[in-house]
Amino acid sequence: IYTVCIRLRDLVWRRLRVDLISTYEYLQGGCLVDGPGRCAGRVEIYYRGQWGTVCDDAWDTADANVVCRQLSCGWAVEAAGSARFGEGSGHIWLDGVNCSGDETALWNCSAEAWGQHDCGHKEDAGVVCSGVCWEPGTGRPGG
Repeated sequence: IYTVCIRLRDLVWRRLRVDLISTYEYLQGGCLVDGPGRCAGRVEIYYRGQWGTVCDDAWDTADANVVCRQLSCGWAVEAAGSARFGEGSGHIWLDGVNCSGDETALWNCSAEAWGQHDCGHKEDAGVVCSGVCWEPGTGRPGG
């Protein structure tokens, strides 16, 4: 399963799962939503068939760098907290994330057990990455 973010009608980024192989519900994916483009927004993770967010407790640049690199968006310019890109809904999958910065994916960082947290969505984590993404067909930077 690959997880990609697509922009619909230039209004908002949405999540779309593209199944390229047989579905296995425990595969994980992630993307940034409700930001100005593909490389900035609230961190959301697809886990066990459901989307959820990441709590900003201990959220820092090392954690954000892992997300940016994982999404091919360069490096972190900002590790945003306090639901800067709006509050998510549903599960809060990760809390107390503590990346060294060398991990290839956010779920390889140390953290509380999946789904174990003491957060509300007002603490959803976000990132602003250095990557410049081009809007399809416009030739303009989009995020």
